[in-house]
Amino acid sequence: MRFACPIIATAPLHAEVVEVMDAGGKRSVGEVDREGGVKGKSSTKNDVAKVGAATGVGAIIGAIVGGGKGAAIGAAIGAGVGTGGV
Repeated sequence: MRFACPIIATAPLHAEVVEVMDAGGKRSVGEVDREGGVKGKSSTKNDVAKVGAATGVGAIIGAIVGGGKGAAIGAAIGAGVGTGGV
């Protein structure tokens, strides 16, 4: 990689990723491994909440439309939709 500067025509630039910060520079949003690879924070809790909410909504709609069997079918459909959305 080369870095152009108005004062110096060109100069070599060697860089290493050591930390990943949000746009405001206030908090870390990822981790850097020994080789400079970047891994984002886990979203597992948020994903589980989304799937759970979709399953619950599907079960409620299914119960209203088709009773107990409808609730089971609605929960399965809601879970599928929730899983597809994460």
